Amino acid sequence: MSQNNMGKLIAAAGLGALYAAFAMLGSVITAVTGVPAVSGGMIISVLGGMVLSFCCLSIGLFGYASFAGLIYGILALSFPAMGPPGFLPKVLIGLAGGFVADLCWILLRRWRLAGSLIAGGASQGVIGGLIIVMGLIFRIPGIEKAVKMKWLAVGGGFVLGAIGGFLAFIVFQNLKNTKVIQRLNS
Repeated sequence: MSQNNMGKLIAAAGLGALYAAFAMLGSVITAVTGVPAVSGGMIISVLGGMVLSFCCLSIGLFGYASFAGLIYGILALSFPAMGPPGFLPKVLIGLAGGFVADLCWILLRRWRLAGSLIAGGASQGVIGGLIIVMGLIFRIPGIEKAVKMKWLAVGGGFVLGAIGGFLAFIVFQNLKNTKVIQRLNS
């Protein structure tokens, strides 16, 4: 493996860890406020869409956002984001969100803003939907409340993830001439 590819993997892993840190922040906010979807879930959707879109923008190759989502899913096992702690399908949910971001980015990479918006939105919409589906399959206690808000989880996740994708585009535009981003994009 070349040194450049190793740097890209390290950057994707770092972004996945950043996503997990943001999700931990959202979990703390949820625990403090007691309102699960409205407070912490919104923050996680915006920042998650931002991280996955920024991964697509800065690295630009297929598979790295999937890797970041996988790292996020593994790190999220220990705290109550995307389900209860220890819920193993979190790994698949994180991987699927990253894969959707990668797929949208590959299809729309000529139009960076549109690609970033759709990658962030679609990834968070898929994650919102998969949390509900996996919760129903594995009968997570309290999933009935989330099922009643399934359209809010998917649609709201898409809108908030697209906002995160827009924020990622703005950050990328400000950082694209730095040596680090140029090295990741080469």
